[in-house]
Amino acid sequence: MRSSTAIVESIKHRVPARLRPVARRGYHRVVVPLQCRAVEVADRARHRTYDGRVLPPARLRHKVRGTPSGEEFARVGRVVAGGIDRGLRRYDLELTSFRSILDFGSGPAGTILWLRELAPDAAFSGTDIDAEAIAWARANVPGATFRVNGALPPLAYADAAFDLVYAISVFTHLDEAHQDAWLDELFRVTRPGGVCMVTVHAPSSWPDMPADARAELDRDGFVFVRTDSWEGLFPEWYQSTFHTRAYVEGRFTRRFELVGFWPPEMDAYQSYVLLRKPEGAAVS
Repeated sequence: MRSSTAIVESIKHRVPARLRPVARRGYHRVVVPLQCRAVEVADRARHRTYDGRVLPPARLRHKVRGTPSGEEFARVGRVVAGGIDRGLRRYDLELTSFRSILDFGSGPAGTILWLRELAPDAAFSGTDIDAEAIAWARANVPGATFRVNGALPPLAYADAAFDLVYAISVFTHLDEAHQDAWLDELFRVTRPGGVCMVTVHAPSSWPDMPADARAELDRDGFVFVRTDSWEGLFPEWYQSTFHTRAYVEGRFTRRFELVGFWPPEMDAYQSYVLLRKPEGAAVS
């Protein structure tokens, strides 16, 4: 099943520019709801579960994965959870050694649903700007706590509350001001000696970038690319962000220490960055 972004981009190439806003609104207001409703009817008729898990409604799956497919939602969740586990082990860290874990940008628990089984003794928390996704997670994902956060800090957690924080496909969408603010906030809620894992777009995702954006990326190491594909779905400050490795190694280490940076596992489009809060660092 093709993603929503891919379909919108296809529409853009086939529809005259003056008609694209109308076509985009029609797609999101008519086509997507019908598509989600059809998938939900099939889910109920077939009593679908995914590895024994009840997944969020199709509309929430579509919002976070670009498709209402339960199979795709589950596949990505498994891939990401496995990527976090393997990434930690690259640097002699065991997922089971962490006792308090935060999913920053958790959505409807798409990663926690799988990761908690790899760390059964950990206390999991999830936070996201999407109140509907958080409400679903609160009602349907026992053994974890969920909160809604704002577009900018603070988070509703104490200083040094977590020994592992991860943010999957979050810093791939933030402008530089939001990025820097959230890096500082994740530093605050990570305990000294704890680690923070985030993802950034890998070079394999760069070829389709507009030429002017690629020039900016090459010059500055960072580019925030605006698109109308997600208009009405996400806030204006939530777009597509690209970083060079050199930028990440310089900017993300203003307070954190860089532990590792490794190639993508998530559909070959996002690289992982592992950061550590120094043992002797101030709590916040």
